[in-house]
Amino acid sequence: MKRHILLALVSGALIVVLPALAQTPSAGQPPAPGAAPEQKQAPPAPKPPDSDDGISNTAATCRNAAACLPGESVRVAAAGPALAKTVAVTLRPSNTTDAPVSSDAKWDGKTLLVTIPQDAPDGRYSLCVKPCPADKPDYSEFSPSQIVVQRPTITAVSPAAAFAEKNGDNIVIILGTGFWYGKSEIKPAHVGIDPDDKRVQLRFNAIGTPNRCVGKGCYELKVDSDRQITLTFHKLDSSYYKGKMNFVVSVDGVDTDPATLTLINTTQSTPITVAVVGFTLILLLIYFLLRSGEHATKQTMGGKTYWLSTLFFDVQTNSYSLSKCQFYAWTAAAVIGYLFLAVSKSFVQGSAIFPDIPPGLPGILVASVGTVVLSSGISSAKGDKGAGNQGPNLSDFIATGGVVAADRLQFAIWTIVGIGTFLAIVFQSDPRNINDLPAIPAGFLQLMGISSAGYIAGKVARKAGPTISALALSSTDSSALRFQITGSGLSRSAIFAIDDQTIFPDIVLGKDEQKGPPEILQTDSTAGDQDFARVLAFSIAKPPSAWFGKGHTFTITNPDAQKATVPYEVFIGTSAEAQTDTTKTPPETRLTISGKSFDSTLAVQYNPTGVATPTEITATPTVNETTYTVTIPSLTAAAGDTVTLSCPSGVKQTLQVTVKAPAASV
Repeated sequence: MKRHILLALVSGALIVVLPALAQTPSAGQPPAPGAAPEQKQAPPAPKPPDSDDGISNTAATCRNAAACLPGESVRVAAAGPALAKTVAVTLRPSNTTDAPVSSDAKWDGKTLLVTIPQDAPDGRYSLCVKPCPADKPDYSEFSPSQIVVQRPTITAVSPAAAFAEKNGDNIVIILGTGFWYGKSEIKPAHVGIDPDDKRVQLRFNAIGTPNRCVGKGCYELKVDSDRQITLTFHKLDSSYYKGKMNFVVSVDGVDTDPATLTLINTTQSTPITVAVVGFTLILLLIYFLLRSGEHATKQTMGGKTYWLSTLFFDVQTNSYSLSKCQFYAWTAAAVIGYLFLAVSKSFVQGSAIFPDIPPGLPGILVASVGTVVLSSGISSAKGDKGAGNQGPNLSDFIATGGVVAADRLQFAIWTIVGIGTFLAIVFQSDPRNINDLPAIPAGFLQLMGISSAGYIAGKVARKAGPTISALALSSTDSSALRFQITGSGLSRSAIFAIDDQTIFPDIVLGKDEQKGPPEILQTDSTAGDQDFARVLAFSIAKPPSAWFGKGHTFTITNPDAQKATVPYEVFIGTSAEAQTDTTKTPPETRLTISGKSFDSTLAVQYNPTGVATPTEITATPTVNETTYTVTIPSLTAAAGDTVTLSCPSGVKQTLQVTVKAPAASV
C-alpha cells in the first residue's frame, strides 16, 4: 500500500515539472513566444580554463575601444538575451550618411569578441546584433557602447627638412594620431608607453629603409605618445641625403598615408659659415696680391705705413674715399649673400643649379660704380676735398677737410642701413627653402639714388679743400723761416698753425719779405678761384725755437673750415761742447753738438774768437738724430767761440761753444 502511494506522488510531480521545463529557453536560443518579459536568462556556468570552444581564451587585440585599428578585435560586454556562439553584428556609424559595416562576433555567454573589418572607414560606431530593427537598433546593451575605428595618421613632419646635429644625427618629429597599438601584448593603461615598441615601424617607399638600431647607419624610433613619434637617424648612407623621401608609418601592419621628409647632411650654420669663410678667402687672395706689389701700393705718412688701406685710399688727399668704400661694401654684401644662396641650394636643398642674381642688386652696384666715377671726375675738374688731419682717418668717410659734411653723413648712413638690412635678411633666411636673395625694393633704390645724387651735388657745391703734398722750410737769413707749401686748394686767405697754435697774420711776410698775405707761386686752375694756389709761400721773422726739432705739425685751414695737416721737422741744436787735446801737434779739438733732427746733410762752421774767417769743418763727422761729433785738426778751442749749423734748405742756427779743460788725450 505504501509503495503505491509513493509511486503516485512521484508521477504527479513529474506531470507538474515537465511542462515547466519545456517552457524554459535553452542557452543560445531566443525566449519562447509569450514568455514573460521579466524572465531573465540564467548565467551560463563558467567554463574551465582549458575549454576548447575557441571563445573564452581568445584575446582581444584592441586594448581600448576608443581607438581601434581595422582588423583588430575588441571585447564588448553584452547584457541581454543569450546569443549563439557566433553571431552577425552591425557596426552602425555615428554619421548616419555612412553605410553600416557588417562583421562576425563570438559570444562566450557574457561578452562579444567583435572583429573590425579591414575595410571599415575611420569613425565612431555603435553595435547591434543582426537583424537590427529600425525601431530597436540595439538588440542588447553593450559596454562600451561605441567603438572608434582610427587608422594611424600623419598630420605633420617637423622639421620637414632636418639639419644634422653637432653629432651628425638628424632628428625628426612625426605628429599625428593612432601611433600606440599592439597585438602581441596587452598592457594596462597605467603601465604607459613602450618608447621602443617594435609594432610601430617606419618604411621608405622609393628607397630601402635603414636598419632600426642605435648606432651608425641606422635609425631609432621612439613612440612618445599616440600623437607623436621621434625619429633619430644616425649618420645614414649618402643616398638618404638627396632630397625629399616618401615614407609611411606602419602600426600593427596598418600604414599611414604617405608623407615626405628631407634629411640634410650639414648643420644649419653651414651656409653662413661657408659664405663667411669663402669671403675671407677672397680677402686673403686680395691681401696676397697687395703684398706682392707692396712697394707700389703702400703709403707712408707721418712715420706710419699704409698699404692694405690703399683699397680705400685717396692719394690726392691722403684720406679715405667714401665712394670707394661704399662700392666695396656693396660688392662684399653681394658676394656673401650669393655664396650663402649657392651653398643653400647645393648642399642643403640638393639642387645643383647656378643661382641667379636678385633683382635690384645690380642697380645698387651700378649706382655705386657711377658714384665712384662721377666723384673722381668732379675732383679732377673742380679740385679735391680737404685732406683733414694727418694721414687717413675713419672720420674721412663723413668729413671733408676735417669738417663733417651732411651729404657724406647721409650717404654713409644709408649705405650702412642698406647693407646691414640686406645681410640680416640673408642670414635669417632658412637655407632649406631659400630660392633667391632678397630683392632690393624700388623705393630703396630710389632712396640710394637720391643719397648718391646728394653726395655728388655736395662735391659740386663745395669749394676745393686744401691738400699738402710737400712742405719745404728754408731761410734766407738766420732770422726768418720760410714756408713753401705744395698741393692743391691752398687758399691765400687761409689760417696757418704750428702744433695747433695759430700763426697770426701780423707776423706773416708775403712777397718780397713784406708784411702781407702769402705769395701765390702757382695758381690752382681747377679750383675756379684766383685766390687758390698749388704752390703758396710765406715767411715768419724770428720764429720761436719751439717750432724747431722733431714731431711738429703744420696745418692750413681754408675760409670754409676745410683743412690739411702734415708733419714736419727742422734741425735744432741745444748745446755745443769743445775739448782740445794739447798733446797733439798741432792740437786737435773734439766738437760735440747735441740737439734734434740731425742728419748727414748738416753743415757746421767753427768760428774762433777774433778770427774773421770761420773754419769750415771738412772732417767726416759721426751723426745721428741727437748728436754731431767731429774732430777738428789744427784748432784750439777758446772761450767765446761759436758754431753755425745749416741745412741744405738754408736754415741756420748759431750756438755758443762750451770749452772743457784740455785733455791729455782724446
